[in-house]
Amino acid sequence: MVNTGHQDMIHDAQYDYYATHMATCSSDGSVKVFEGGATPFITYNLNGHSGPVWCVSWAHPKFGTTLASAGYDGTVIVWQKQQDGRDFSNMYTYTGHKSSVNGIKWAPVEYGEAILATCSSDTSFDVLTYSANGWEVIKTPNAHSVGVNGIDWEPYTDGTMRLATCGADNSLKVWKKNGSAFELETKVCPAENQNFSEWVRDVAFRPSPTASGSTLLACCSGSKVFIFERVGSAFNPIAVFTVPALCWRVSWSDQEGLLAAACSDNNAYVFKNVNPANIKDWKQVKVHSTSAF
Repeated sequence: MVNTGHQDMIHDAQYDYYATHMATCSSDGSVKVFEGGATPFITYNLNGHSGPVWCVSWAHPKFGTTLASAGYDGTVIVWQKQQDGRDFSNMYTYTGHKSSVNGIKWAPVEYGEAILATCSSDTSFDVLTYSANGWEVIKTPNAHSVGVNGIDWEPYTDGTMRLATCGADNSLKVWKKNGSAFELETKVCPAENQNFSEWVRDVAFRPSPTASGSTLLACCSGSKVFIFERVGSAFNPIAVFTVPALCWRVSWSDQEGLLAAACSDNNAYVFKNVNPANIKDWKQVKVHSTSAF
């Protein structure tokens, strides 16, 4: 357990690629970075947001020790560790959203550039690319009519950029880049000709595709968690299970056979694919309680 020193609720915590830095963010408006692996011993305090900070995301180390943060103030800040290692500096502040920024995620490193996707309550998602000419922005307005809650990149496969978004309009969508814009590739449904009945809170791609294709995980504002598998340009539902409380976040383990759902009862429920030959076969194996934090 890490005593973060935050003065309010913590909304996100993420390790970097090598698990030597952990970033946290809070309703107190701050971002903190702890260095030292399992026993953090150095703390960096990153202050730049004027409201609660919802999420953080680490870039691949190819792009340096680089962290993005986003929050209620509608800004995205890209932080980079200084060469002398003494602090993190504000590399870039993006103010292109008109409302709360609810999700951020760096693109797979295979695309060769530092590319950051952001999504907002203003109904849009944006893609920011850093190059020798500075930051270039591709805006996708009206992606979800009532606001975008979450975003994630599909793993690199054929070189075509694809990402998924979920929203307060009870929908889950997959987009692909076509020229200088992102276009809707498919709308993902929990069953044939059936829409979600509540907000889709979060979305996450499995880090590595299976032999049959990409796998997508999503949760609703109720207590259901869904797994979808890509078939051509569509995603078909292959599993659905219920957690004991309202589900807020979902994520995959880098060790593949595990997924987790973070819920409103301060617990994270861990599920395992007990039969790797059958991706539909999942069993709850652990409950992590955060009530002591």
